[in-house]
Amino acid sequence: MDAFAYMVLVDANSDDKKMRRLLYRDRVDLPVYAKAMFGLALNKVGDEARRDMILRNIEQHLVQDEENQTAYLKLPADTCWWCWYGSESEAQAYYLKLLVAVKPKSEIAPRLVKYLLNNRKNATYWNSTRDTAVVIEAFADYIKAAGEDRPDMTVRVLLDGKQVKSVKIDKSNLFTFDNKLVLTGDEVTTGKHRIELVR
Repeated sequence: MDAFAYMVLVDANSDDKKMRRLLYRDRVDLPVYAKAMFGLALNKVGDEARRDMILRNIEQHLVQDEENQTAYLKLPADTCWWCWYGSESEAQAYYLKLLVAVKPKSEIAPRLVKYLLNNRKNATYWNSTRDTAVVIEAFADYIKAAGEDRPDMTVRVLLDGKQVKSVKIDKSNLFTFDNKLVLTGDEVTTGKHRIELVR
């Protein structure tokens, strides 16, 4: 709760240096979720040495799955899962927020996003409206940091080596570009076909 309170105070431009010092002293006893919140606050006040130590403390729990190209934090077994600060989804999301704030081009961030997407508990949301909101907010931070909110590309669709569609996608049409290709009747011949998307 103290890490959360400190993060809120820092967001309101009120840095309590004694609280910062005590939280840092007791960092080993903080849940991973609280460490990530504290790391965000340290980043905002520019305390890079302590922030980097908190990041290293968190990343002791980092697991990377090369086969699935995912990354996640394996939370300690004694995590209070029944409390809000024991939420696995929220802990992962706050770590993602910290990661993209400190290392916006990190190779771990897209893997963490993939892990979170793959581990929704209910297809379209995580466990609750609260943790779903926190995860979506972390995704928004990631999209901004990775530049995915400012695409500048042309996507071509090839059918059996022949271009059948080309679409320019940029920030002005990110949500409105023509994202469909419909083939009907004689356009679809028998036999095997190869469809390629070229960016």
